[in-house]
Amino acid sequence: MPMKLTTQANPTAKTALGCLNRLGPADAVTESPPRLRVSVRRCEGLPSSAPTIVYNDLMENDSATPRALALVILRLVRGLREETSETGLSPAAASALRRLADDGPMRLTELARRENASQPATTQLVGRLEKSGLVGRAAAPEDGRAVVVSITAKGADTLERRVVTQERALERALDGLPSRDRELVAEAVPALGRLAREINRSSLEAAQGQTQGHGADDPGRSEE
Repeated sequence: MPMKLTTQANPTAKTALGCLNRLGPADAVTESPPRLRVSVRRCEGLPSSAPTIVYNDLMENDSATPRALALVILRLVRGLREETSETGLSPAAASALRRLADDGPMRLTELARRENASQPATTQLVGRLEKSGLVGRAAAPEDGRAVVVSITAKGADTLERRVVTQERALERALDGLPSRDRELVAEAVPALGRLAREINRSSLEAAQGQTQGHGADDPGRSEE
């Protein structure tokens, strides 16, 4: 059943959301102000700023819904990505390095599976990272046809610089929040950590199911 959009604060947001809910779920789009603008135009008597007002109001007053949580996470990721652009790592590269740092060396096929990426794309990514000295590749001891990928000391240092930069950005942002908001963020961190682990577990299980369904682990298949 589609979620009905709700709000608790701004009068303009209340009016706009009431109109959107009457129009139907297909028009109740909350991904961003530009997409909201398309739907809000169908509601008469609202100011041009209504899409942004609705979006901000949903973020502040509807935070318990999965959609609002997903949007907040996306905004955080986008902001932190901009802060770490000087490292030169793409999101895919940073994710792969973090995977190798956390889980240790693994076969290229396993890295592709855990990152929910195709093997050709992962092979190209690992090649670029290896050229930059961030990862190393070697033949698997038990199977010379398989490739084991590991993070190098340079890769670990690059990843640590990225984390420190993100930490400083978050510290600056937290300093700008009221004390109660900082307390709420701190209280939410353990639960968010458990949520992240659950999402990673579910994603890995889904990726394993897809791989098994397509026979990607054929023992006769070699890795590049």
